[in-house]
Amino acid sequence: MPAIARATLLVLVGGCTTLGPNPVTTGVAAVPAGRPAAELQVAAVPAFHLSSAVSEPRGSAVGAASLVLEADRWVPAVKGLLVGGRRFGESGDTYVEPLVGYRQQMGDLAFAGIVYGSSNRAESKLATYHGFRAGLELAADARVGNLTDWLSLHTQVAASLTRIVASGRYCVDPLTGAGQDCNESPDGTNMFVLGRIRGFYPAANVTIALDLGRVGWTGFSHARLGLLLGTGFMPTADDFGEQGAAKVIFNGGLSLTLGFGAK
Repeated sequence: MPAIARATLLVLVGGCTTLGPNPVTTGVAAVPAGRPAAELQVAAVPAFHLSSAVSEPRGSAVGAASLVLEADRWVPAVKGLLVGGRRFGESGDTYVEPLVGYRQQMGDLAFAGIVYGSSNRAESKLATYHGFRAGLELAADARVGNLTDWLSLHTQVAASLTRIVASGRYCVDPLTGAGQDCNESPDGTNMFVLGRIRGFYPAANVTIALDLGRVGWTGFSHARLGLLLGTGFMPTADDFGEQGAAKVIFNGGLSLTLGFGAK
C-alpha cells in the first residue's frame, strides 16, 4: 500500500503515530426516520490506518461524528432521500466526508444505499501524504423483535466498496529499506521514499442495535445504540513502498445515534 501506507508508514514503524484513517462503514442506519428529521451520531467505527500497511496490517477503530438530514414528506418526490456528512480521524489527520443516500422501510425490513467521498492531506514527523477515497455502501436492517412498544432489537448488515488513491513521502532505514520514524533533530539525516497506492477495497459489517422511540414522539424521534463488527480488505506495501496484495482485517466499534424530527 505504497502511497498512503508509505507516508503513514513512517508513522507506523515508530509505533507512535498513525496516518490515513479509513472506516469500513458509514455507520448510518438503514431505517428511515419516517418523518422530516435530523440524525446526529458519534461513534468509534471499524477501520484501518494506511500506516499499518507496512508493518502489521490490522484493523483499528476511528472516532467519527456525523449528521444526516431526511426531508421525508417535506419533499415527497424524493421521500427517503438523506443528505449530510461526517468527520472522522485523529487530530491533524481528519477527513470531512459528504454523505448522500436513499433508504426505505418495507415492513420489518429497511434498505439503504449511501455514497461518500473525500480527500485529505496530513503530515506527521516529516512524513506526508495526500489521499482520496470514494465509495458506495448498501445496507439492510431487520427488526428482530419488539422488547416494548418503544424499544426494539435490530440487526443490520452492510457491504461497501471504496476506491482509494494516495501518494506520500516517508522515511526508511537506508540498509534494510524498512519504514521508520524520521529523525527530526536539526543535525539528523533521513532517507526519504516516495510511494503511491491505488485500488478498490471491499468491506462488510454487522450491527446489532437497540432502537428506542420511533413511536410518534414530538421533537425527539429516536435513539439507536449499536455494536459494530467489521471486516474488509486493506492495502499493503513491501519494505520499499511497492504495493502488495490486499490483506483482510477485522475490528469492532460502537455508535450512538440521536434523531430529532417533526411530529
